[in-house]
Amino acid sequence: MLKISLVRLSLIAVLLGTAALPLRGQTPEESVRLQLEVDRRIAESDRVSWVDLPGRCTEASCRVQPGDTLRYTVTGINDSDRAIANFVITQPLDPQTSYILDSLSATPAAQLSYSIDGGRTFSANPTIEVAEANGRVERRPAPAERYTHVRVRFREPIAARGQAIAQFQVRVK
Repeated sequence: MLKISLVRLSLIAVLLGTAALPLRGQTPEESVRLQLEVDRRIAESDRVSWVDLPGRCTEASCRVQPGDTLRYTVTGINDSDRAIANFVITQPLDPQTSYILDSLSATPAAQLSYSIDGGRTFSANPTIEVAEANGRVERRPAPAERYTHVRVRFREPIAARGQAIAQFQVRVK
């Protein structure tokens, strides 16, 4: 059984907070607080629910296994008295998970992009080169397993005392 530790989830939040947001040049009163929540999908015969990791789970329900679906919610909270423009959330994906295609969403509206090269470059539709039997190389959509990061670039400024939310799902390998 694979176990993604709660320490690892906390580390992802620390990385996000220190490296992912372009907040250079802003004054101390213009601050964004980041909040990371991770939920595990529980499918029952007649409904689907989500259990907060680590918040409301028991020791047994905190363990994730291959095939489990996790939902990440990253919230940027503008604690300042001014709107903050050019707000970006960049979230690395744990290598023990695979991104679930088309699961990334954002509020308010944002430009969504993905990296398949460790966060060096981002594209709305990442592609890979595939060699055909006849020797030609063709570009095809990158499989979800190749995604390493998701990025959300909010189109509108985040209002004073407002928030921006990005949410996506991954499957545990």
